[in-house]
Amino acid sequence: MSEIKKEIAKIHVLKKLYQLTEEELYLHVKNETNSDSISKLTKPQAWKVIKSLETKYNPQKPKPRRYTTIRSNSNVIALMTPDQREYLEDLIGKINASTNYKMSLEGMAQRQFKKSEKLLTRNDARILTEAAKSILDRSKK
Repeated sequence: MSEIKKEIAKIHVLKKLYQLTEEELYLHVKNETNSDSISKLTKPQAWKVIKSLETKYNPQKPKPRRYTTIRSNSNVIALMTPDQREYLEDLIGKINASTNYKMSLEGMAQRQFKKSEKLLTRNDARILTEAAKSILDRSKK
């Protein structure tokens, strides 16, 4: 199947998916490309129609990222996720409740990695989680 036929087929699939009538589809194509015929669309015109149909009839907002990234000397660093932070804070709370330790996430980050908790990477958070689990296991014995 040639490339343009794939795009035309996708236009018809989207028409069916969004439950458009023939008239609505041809009106949309006419508005986007000034073409009266779907079969005579060029490949860029077909892509324009596909993208416009997807955005008009299925306007999904992008999912929010669950973690933040920062750039450092052209390296991308993924910071700790909110789930990791929550889990670590829960573990530290359990440690503080069951022992004489008065720990904090900031203190652990400074001792272990010599950096602020806000700059912990996902891997750093994993290491701190394992350390906190070990401390909690030892405190139960």
